[in-house]
Amino acid sequence: LVGMHFTLLALLATRRTVKPLLALMIVTTVIASHYMSAYGVFLDPSMLRNVVRTDMLEARELFSPALAAHLLLYALLPLLLLWRTRVVVRPPLRAGGVRLLALLLAVVAMAGSLAVVYKPFSSLMRNHKEVRYLITPANYLWSLASVAARDARGAAKPHEALGLDASPGPSWEKGSKPRFVVVVVGETARAANWGLNGYARQTTPELARLNVINFSKVTSCGTNTDVSLPCMFAPVGRRSYDAERINGSESLLHVLSRAGVGVHWRDNQSGCKGVCEGLPTETVAGLNPPGLCDGGRCLDGG
Repeated sequence: LVGMHFTLLALLATRRTVKPLLALMIVTTVIASHYMSAYGVFLDPSMLRNVVRTDMLEARELFSPALAAHLLLYALLPLLLLWRTRVVVRPPLRAGGVRLLALLLAVVAMAGSLAVVYKPFSSLMRNHKEVRYLITPANYLWSLASVAARDARGAAKPHEALGLDASPGPSWEKGSKPRFVVVVVGETARAANWGLNGYARQTTPELARLNVINFSKVTSCGTNTDVSLPCMFAPVGRRSYDAERINGSESLLHVLSRAGVGVHWRDNQSGCKGVCEGLPTETVAGLNPPGLCDGGRCLDGG
C-alpha cells in the first residue's frame, strides 16, 4: 500500500507541487477517515458521487466539533512536519534518475510483498470487494476518478428518448374532471424501524393518526438520492438496475409529459438528479413561504 501511494505521488508531484499535494492529501485523508469511522461508510464511487453532487446546505450539516478535533489530532502534526521538511533541489538529469530509481524500488517492493501473500490477498479481494474502499487515500482517489470517467462518458452521449408513441388512453380522454396527482419523494427509511410496519417503538406517530395506505413491501434501489431517485422514475426498476442505462435515458416523467400530462417538479433539497431535466421546475426556497424557510432549506409544509 505504501508503494502504491508512493508511486502515484512520484508520477504526479514536482518540486513545487509535492508539498501542496501532500498537504491536501493529509487533510482529505483525515477527513475521510473521520466520516468512515463516525458513519461506517465505504468511500466507493456511489458515495463519492454524493460528495461531488451535494450542496452547501447539506455539507454544512456534516461539519462538527468532532471533525475539528479529528483534524487537530491527526492532521496538525503531519502538516507541521511537512512544512518544516526541506525539499532538496537537484539538477534535472539527476532528479529524473533519482525519481526513476525510487519508482523501480517501489514497484519491486510492491511485487515482492504481493508475491508473499498472493493467495490469501487475492481471495480477500475477490470475496470481499468492499475492503478496497476502506483503504485511504486510495479509496477516494480511485472512486473520484471512476465518477469523473463515468460522467464524462455519460456527457458524451445524448439521452435516450423513452415512450415516443406515448399518448392518453381511452379512460383518460373520457374523464370529465381534471386529474391532479401529487407525488412526494422523501428520504430513504429503514423498513425494519418504520412504525407503520409494526416496529415495536412508534417512529411514525403523526402518520399513524392519519388514514394512510402503507406499502410495506417496498425496497429502494439504494440508500442515497443519486441512486434511488433516478431508479424510482426509470422503467427498468430495481431488479434490472443499471446505473449507466438509467442515467443515460429519459425518466418516466418525460414519458408522461410527452403523453400530454402537465408535469411540474418542485424541489426542496439538492436537485432531481436528472429526473426532471428539461421539465418545468421550481425550488421551494425561491417561493420563501413565511416561517418555513431558513437559510435556503424549507421545512415540511413549504
